[in-house]
Amino acid sequence: MKLDIYMTKSSAGWEVAVYNGDNPASFPATPIATETLTFNGTGQMSGPTSMSFGVPNGAPFTLDMTGMSELGGDYAVTGGANGNKPSAVKGAEFGEDGTVYAVYENGSRVAAFKVPLATVRSPDNLTPLAGNVYEASIASGGYELGTPGQSGFGSIRSGALE
Repeated sequence: MKLDIYMTKSSAGWEVAVYNGDNPASFPATPIATETLTFNGTGQMSGPTSMSFGVPNGAPFTLDMTGMSELGGDYAVTGGANGNKPSAVKGAEFGEDGTVYAVYENGSRVAAFKVPLATVRSPDNLTPLAGNVYEASIASGGYELGTPGQSGFGSIRSGALE
C-alpha cells in the first residue's frame, strides 16, 4: 500500500491530506484523512502532532509528526513499517482443529475458515438420501453444530479418507 501525503500552507497553518496512492483516481476528491497543523511564533508545532487513520484493507495507522517545525532548513523524511509486502496465496492447509489456513508465497499462514461438525442424538435414525447423504429426522433428533475436538464431536484428519 502506498500513501500519498500532501501539505498545503493555509491561513490556519498547514493542511495535511493523506490519499490512497494505489488509487490515483481518489486525488484530490477523497482523502483518507485530513488534519490542520499549527505552529507558534517560534516555528514550533502547537497543534496536533499525529494523525490516526485506517489504511485501506489494512491495519490502523498513526502518522507521527512530532519532529516537524515551521522553520526553513534541511529536512529528511524517515519512517518505518511493521507489515509485509503483498504476497499471493499459493495454497491451503488444514489443521487438526478444523481451521483452514491460507498459505502465502512469503511463507505466512492466515486462518481463513473453521470447518464445523454436526452431530445428532440418534445417528441410527437418520434418513438416508441418494448419494451417500443423510438427513436429520424427527427420530434422529435435530442436529447440533460444534467444532472438532469439542465435547461430543469428532476430529478432522487432513488427507485421510473417511
